Amino acid sequence: MPAPSLPIVLRHQTLGDLPPNLDWLHPEESAFLEGLKFEKRRHDWLLGRWTAKRCIAAFLEKERIPFNPNTLAILRGPNGAPEMTFEDPVPACSLSISHRGGHAIAVVTPGKVAIGCDIELIEPRSPAFLSDYFLEKELETLSKVPGGQKDLYANLIWCVKESVMKATGEGMRLHPKKILVEIPEPVSLERWNPAYAQVDSRAASFKGEWGREGDSVFSYVSEGVT
Repeated sequence: MPAPSLPIVLRHQTLGDLPPNLDWLHPEESAFLEGLKFEKRRHDWLLGRWTAKRCIAAFLEKERIPFNPNTLAILRGPNGAPEMTFEDPVPACSLSISHRGGHAIAVVTPGKVAIGCDIELIEPRSPAFLSDYFLEKELETLSKVPGGQKDLYANLIWCVKESVMKATGEGMRLHPKKILVEIPEPVSLERWNPAYAQVDSRAASFKGEWGREGDSVFSYVSEGVT
């Protein structure tokens, strides 16, 4: 996947990228992992954390700061978002993680900004799903998409909505119909493409990008990155 054009660091990995040992885990993460009883949940969680730590390592490398992954704990915060606890002082940064279907992405940006990312499999979405979660303007956009790309665009719009819900820290407490997603044309499947979203319950506009790899679509958005 090509590098994003906005000033963030992004990493995409699959289950095959997981190291064979777990010495990169922080002790608090090891304790959390012990409580995960289902193998798939354990693998997904590990892949998300490993991808996030690789992303943070790349961010700190740009700042010429050494980093040992087992000195960082990434655990679920009170609002469900990943919360980082560093043992060593590092520059302020913001993180978002997503994993699905053996893929994981993580994005890191300098400072404390609202940032979110998501992965979705490109699969059929039912008319009921679209009616429940998509705005009329988004459904109109879908109606103009060639038949072979409708699943891509439906999951892309949902992917951006999920990214916004993570960036706000509200998750599904922010109803998807409160988020209007715009995907400018033309698009290219060989590079990152711009995406925009507006939340009608706040004076907040989100800018981001999306890309596709195989049967998955990825997106990230931020309120603070320009």
